[in-house]
Amino acid sequence: NAGGQFVCPAEDMSTRGFKAVVETNLQGTFVMCRETYTQYMRDHGGSIVNITLGNRNGMPCMVHSGAARAGVENMTATLCSEWMESGVRINCVRPGIIWTDSGFANYGPAGDVFVEKVLPAQPAKRFGTPEEVSSAVIWLLSEGASYVTGSIVCVD
Repeated sequence: NAGGQFVCPAEDMSTRGFKAVVETNLQGTFVMCRETYTQYMRDHGGSIVNITLGNRNGMPCMVHSGAARAGVENMTATLCSEWMESGVRINCVRPGIIWTDSGFANYGPAGDVFVEKVLPAQPAKRFGTPEEVSSAVIWLLSEGASYVTGSIVCVD
């Protein structure tokens, strides 16, 4: 599942823009989880890992994304409590800022302002890598994390 957002101050954001991001990020994640569960995991168990975004301190110009990502994190805990009896583990990885050339190219000059404001608040004071995020996901899907469920793993 993929998400999407755009940089926009809250006071300038349209209801349509807010709704589009919430539908893509929160509702899209719900549909993927529900279909994975009903089509396979209800009968066979398994592990679902949702991925959000480091929004625990809020991010300027990203109110829509923060609301949706917080919803995904709460939904992860709720689905865990509903589906654990079927042998389904569900967790969430919350990366900080992850550097990808294509990701940052999409934002243009607004992205530079965003990075200047947000990077100093990151615990590691640097950009993360896709490999660091995928390592956390691989661990959560492994037997090594068989007792981990309903958790948010921060990769920042």
